[in-house]
Amino acid sequence: LKARGFEHAGIYNPQGVGGTHVMYVLHHANQPELYHGLPKDPQIDTSINLWKGALKPLAAAGFIATFAGLIYHYIGIGPNKETDDDEEDHHE
Repeated sequence: LKARGFEHAGIYNPQGVGGTHVMYVLHHANQPELYHGLPKDPQIDTSINLWKGALKPLAAAGFIATFAGLIYHYIGIGPNKETDDDEEDHHE
């Protein structure tokens, strides 16, 4: 594209998002907003950073604690047993 007269041609790969997994080759890489509203300096939303950062290990710890509680309950108390009404009458 540069040989065809597009001096600012280039690949759109913004640093603020850590890779887009898509390659955009733009005629005017210095003005990405000309192409369907691509942001010039995009940033990842704070909630996404929080979810991928701090909340991921907390969710894993919560899952492990729940699973450990499930095993503890199963070993300590055992599975639930269903009793019929006839069996309850025999115990009285």
